[in-house]
Amino acid sequence: MLMKNLITEVASFKALGDRPDSEIIEIVSELEREFHGRQEGFIDSELFHDAREETWHMVQHWRSLDEARASSREMMRSDVTTRFREALDPGTVTIRFYPCLGRWSAASD
Repeated sequence: MLMKNLITEVASFKALGDRPDSEIIEIVSELEREFHGRQEGFIDSELFHDAREETWHMVQHWRSLDEARASSREMMRSDVTTRFREALDPGTVTIRFYPCLGRWSAASD
């Protein structure tokens, strides 16, 4: 099924210092609850960790590219996101936006 204008954002980063996974998960949970969850156009998010590469990947879905980009800009200024931003190695951060070409889910009974 085509989702007109749906955007998937993939943000990847490495954490600063020797932080346990549980701390990063807690920080991201707070970020999603207190910041992204309150942004216009936010749909949902997921967090993945590549332990071999020590890289974290956040996947977020947005109603539009404009809303996703506006949230990214606001995230760099908001006091609510300070803890998250201070946990990242800024030289490792990448953010990519992809238009949704199709989306499927399990059939319901």
